[in-house]
Amino acid sequence: MAIPLQWKKSDEARAADNAADLDRRLEEARLENGEALIAFYKLIGALHRKQVFDMLTGAVSARDSLIEKATAGLDNPEIINATRNVMTMTRLLGGTDPEVLHAFADNLDAMRRQPAPGATPGLFATLRSFLGRDARRALVTMAAVLNAFGRALRVKK
Repeated sequence: MAIPLQWKKSDEARAADNAADLDRRLEEARLENGEALIAFYKLIGALHRKQVFDMLTGAVSARDSLIEKATAGLDNPEIINATRNVMTMTRLLGGTDPEVLHAFADNLDAMRRQPAPGATPGLFATLRSFLGRDARRALVTMAAVLNAFGRALRVKK
């Protein structure tokens, strides 16, 4: 029995089929998405009138210069330390219960709204304010913070 020959389309025939398929798909997309295409053309026109494309073209052509200038400002120890400090503070605040911070902010607002005393409190009145339970709790917390900071300074030396 004879073996059937494999029929292969020529490159030209395949290109013609692909072109016809692309034309058909483009026509279907135009019919399905006509309103979206009109809105897109309006957006492109508005961007062109505002010269956004000119600005982007300039930015792309000057990208090496822009990158060099941006990184030159970031390449000093103060900026690096500030970035690291912000990241550390973010980690510290991220581990703090938000309810505690909200209560702290509410208490500060309430104290700020209270009328200022007529006379500046004396030394004993000020010391007496430290005898309250909440003030002692805050003092212990601040002492713990100071101890942790001092320990960090000692380890660094």
